[in-house]
Amino acid sequence: MTNDFTRRNVHLVGTMPADDAADAFRLFSEKLNGHLPASIPDGETGDRLDWIERIIEGLRDHPDLYVAKDGDWSGYEKSPRLDVKKGHRLTSLELDYTAYFEESWPAWQEFKADSGQGHVLQVGIPGHFDLALVAFGFKPDRGLRNLAPFRDATVREITKIHAIAGDDVVFQLEIPIPLILLSKMPAAVQPLVAYRLAAELIKVIQRSPGGARFGIHLCYGDMNNEAMGDPADSGALVRLANALIAVWPAAQTLEFVHAPFARGSEPPSLDPDFYAPLADLDLPTDVRFAAGLVHESLSVEEMKVLRDRIERLVGRTVDVGAACGLGRRDAARAETNLELSLAVATA
Repeated sequence: MTNDFTRRNVHLVGTMPADDAADAFRLFSEKLNGHLPASIPDGETGDRLDWIERIIEGLRDHPDLYVAKDGDWSGYEKSPRLDVKKGHRLTSLELDYTAYFEESWPAWQEFKADSGQGHVLQVGIPGHFDLALVAFGFKPDRGLRNLAPFRDATVREITKIHAIAGDDVVFQLEIPIPLILLSKMPAAVQPLVAYRLAAELIKVIQRSPGGARFGIHLCYGDMNNEAMGDPADSGALVRLANALIAVWPAAQTLEFVHAPFARGSEPPSLDPDFYAPLADLDLPTDVRFAAGLVHESLSVEEMKVLRDRIERLVGRTVDVGAACGLGRRDAARAETNLELSLAVATA
């Protein structure tokens, strides 16, 4: 299925409170009524509904790490913090993306055969920068010192999945922490910091197989459906997106950029000034833009106004959807969000 830039679809970020991948595919298809995006996630059900918590919890038993501060994930300040044991070095670790992909792949192949459409499977890839900083308790110095093992493990998982699925997979690079950090900095230094962040983030793309297909998911955090970032406007997300686009390697394809406008339980701003920086977004003509503006607390008409404003600023038809995955909602609210997304896409 090629990108059709003359119509709006509903961008699906990843998580969906469904029973399993087959149930998620069924829900997406039924609720979106012909407005499925080109790439569809498997719902990231079960242990993946809370994004990377399972990964950090799994590192508790890593031989080179210990729990420096425990936490129950009830808030950002209550997440566990790991550290490297005295006399040890963190040189390697394992991630589970391929195992979950292989679990969902048969259901995907059946869904694709039944749908008769050319969709591809979207596989969420948490950014290695995010993994490291969350694992080390949002302590930049510790996280930055230990980026390499997370980077290497991420590349290994992408390479293994691509070897199985090839062009039938789009990898969605998920990078909330870089955007949150950038949005908290003075606007004057954001362009330089954005390019430094992009230079690190792009290392995973550069080392991925040639021809691998990617999308970018920007986010302000969604732990327990609460955001960590609270930006004054869209300037930081534009600067980070532009920096990534500027250094994007020719050997790998960028297919979409998903940008957050809602923030967890907070709806998107209705202030036109919040969106003004989008006029500076330097998006290639063949890359889709997905606006994460759909929120249950706004009316379809309010969101349509925001959608139209965003389209005028970026100069093209955009996809719409939630600001993050729907896994931190209960099933009823998640399905409501899908219904609203379809209404906003087609209004």
